[in-house]
Amino acid sequence: MINKKQILLRKMLHIGLMVPFSIYWYLRFIVVNEIYANYFIVTVLILFLVYEYIRLDLNKKIIFHTFVKEKEKSTPVDGLNLVLSGILVSLLFEPRISILAILIAIIGDAVATLGGLYGKHKVFEGKNKTTYEGIVLTFLVNLFLSTIILKYIWISVIISIIAVIIESMVQKIDDNLVIPIVIAYISHILINIIN
Repeated sequence: MINKKQILLRKMLHIGLMVPFSIYWYLRFIVVNEIYANYFIVTVLILFLVYEYIRLDLNKKIIFHTFVKEKEKSTPVDGLNLVLSGILVSLLFEPRISILAILIAIIGDAVATLGGLYGKHKVFEGKNKTTYEGIVLTFLVNLFLSTIILKYIWISVIISIIAVIIESMVQKIDDNLVIPIVIAYISHILINIIN
């Protein structure tokens, strides 16, 4: 069983995924070298796959193995899904939309976890750790990120609500896979409606 300290350390690793994505965005949008950016992010994906091969197929205790959730003992870790969905939205959507979708998946998820750990008012008693405090805090963080990146408050409100619903309701499918794809797709549609 993972305790609060392990959960917080695990979320720090999750937030750490902002580093490779930041390097990817820097290479792609500042250096303006899409080839190097793609090589870099695919290398990150390959490293994740090698990690999972060593952990799952070779059954070796590897760095960070103590942070693996019970449901991940025989399946890939959630971070792999985040990298995969991040690559997908980066290839399919404009930069501001893909960046927003990935940031909401990383930061919104971390904030929701904090709400689940420290919030007192459970939304679904016995089902999951979702708390009202976590929902409100996650909504506000997502709203802040969306408004800064997209500049449309009403689109930001819709996106933030959808992200919070996915975060609190989806249990069997990894939210790291669902949130970036759904948020990017809905953002794209809403922005195209107003343009």
